[in-house]
Amino acid sequence: MAVSHGIRQQNRAGGRLLRKRRDSEEENVFLDFNRDGGELIQEILFNVVKQDVNISRKLGYLNGFVKLCMKHQNISELGTSYKEIFFCLRVPFFHEACEIRAAVLRACRYLLQNTDALSAFLETKLQFLVSRSLDILLDNRIERIQALRLMRKVLNIDPHSFPCAFTYCLVSIANEGSQERDMLRPCLATLAQLTLLNPSTTIKANGVKALLTNVIDNTHVQTSEAILGVIYFLINHPSTRMLMKDVFALENLLAPFTDCHYRSADTSESSTSDDKDPHVHSCKMAIVSTLLSWPGLIYLCRSNSSHVQSLIEMLYLPY
Repeated sequence: MAVSHGIRQQNRAGGRLLRKRRDSEEENVFLDFNRDGGELIQEILFNVVKQDVNISRKLGYLNGFVKLCMKHQNISELGTSYKEIFFCLRVPFFHEACEIRAAVLRACRYLLQNTDALSAFLETKLQFLVSRSLDILLDNRIERIQALRLMRKVLNIDPHSFPCAFTYCLVSIANEGSQERDMLRPCLATLAQLTLLNPSTTIKANGVKALLTNVIDNTHVQTSEAILGVIYFLINHPSTRMLMKDVFALENLLAPFTDCHYRSADTSESSTSDDKDPHVHSCKMAIVSTLLSWPGLIYLCRSNSSHVQSLIEMLYLPY
C-alpha cells in the first residue's frame, strides 16, 4: 500500500488550502512500506542528504522515515547501521528552513529506540547540533520544541548518558529567566528531572543554582515547590551533599525579608515596592515549604549558620 505525504494542509473550516511551505510546486512523496526495507531506507536517506531536493519533498521523506521507525522496533536490522543513519541526518541540521530542522529533530527522536541508537547518536556528535537548535531564538519555536523533546527522550533512555552539552544548554535557558517565557518552565522541568536521575551532571553544570534562582524569581508557587522538592532530595542524601560541598544556598530565600538592599532580577530601578510583591509572596511560600520539610529545616538550623535567627530578628524591625 502506498502512503502519500502531502505538502499542504487543508483548512477544515473554510475548505481552502493553506500553503505551509515555501515551494510553490505541488508535489507528493509516495512510499510503499511493503517493499524491501533496506531499499526504502536508502531512498529516504538519499533524498534527505541530496542538496537539490526542495523543502516539500524533503519534509515528505523525513516524515516517511518517522513512519518507518514506527513500523520497525530495530531499524538497524534493515541493513543500515544507526551510526550511518545519524551521519546522514546531520546534513538537514544545517538547512536554512526551520521546518526541515524541526523535522530532522523529530526523526532523530523516533530513531532513538534503544541504548545502541543512543550510543551512535553521541558518537556522531549530534548533541551539539541539538543544543544549537534549542539555544538559538530566531522565530523557530517549533524547532526548539522538537529539540527539547529529543533531550527528554535521551533522558528517558539513559540518564547517565545525558550529554553535558544538553545540560549546559538547559542551565543557560534557566538562567535567562523571564526572557525565555515560552521555554522556561519545560526546561526547568527537564533540568529538575535530570537532577533526580543524574545529580552529578546537574551539579557540575551549576544547575542547582539555576533551579534555586527560579524559585526566588518564579511567581508560580507550584513550580517553586516542585523545584524545592528536588533540592530537598539532594540535601537528604550524603552522596549528593558531598558533591555540593553542603552548600545549597537556601538562605537566599530569606533575602527579600532580611536584606534591605535586595532587588529582584527583573525589577527596574524606577519600580515601586508593589512590583516586588509577587516575588516576595513566592519567597514567603518557599520559606514555609522549607521550614515544613526536615532537610530544609535542618539545613537552615545548622550550628554554623544564623539564617533562622536573622529571620526572627527581622520581626523586631518597626517597618
